[in-house]
Amino acid sequence: MNKQASTEKLVAVDIGNTSVNIGIFEGEQLLANWHLGSVAQRMADEYASLLLGLLQHADIQAGELNRVIMCSVVPPLTTTFEEVFKTYFKATPLVVGAGIKSGVKIRMDNPREVGADRIVNAA
Repeated sequence: MNKQASTEKLVAVDIGNTSVNIGIFEGEQLLANWHLGSVAQRMADEYASLLLGLLQHADIQAGELNRVIMCSVVPPLTTTFEEVFKTYFKATPLVVGAGIKSGVKIRMDNPREVGADRIVNAA
């Protein structure tokens, strides 16, 4: 049974020090979300295998995931997940970080000190 229509979906990835939170959205509706352990030594192929299995379980087609947005406080995992999405999903993630024009006003002396995860959560 295919629970999801064949439409484009957005993948949102929040890479933290202890967990990687992944959500799949269709419009504003959250279709599925998962929490994986943050393991800097884990290879892109390993994360891809985990994600592909979770997508299959949720009856979501990998080919529908062509828009990806990520924020990360773990630079090695940022690179790993960029590789996952470029290799397995043919999508180049938009990585939210210092200097990106988010539209969120940050009232601090040095806005670049605000973590990307905080900016994404505020948006």
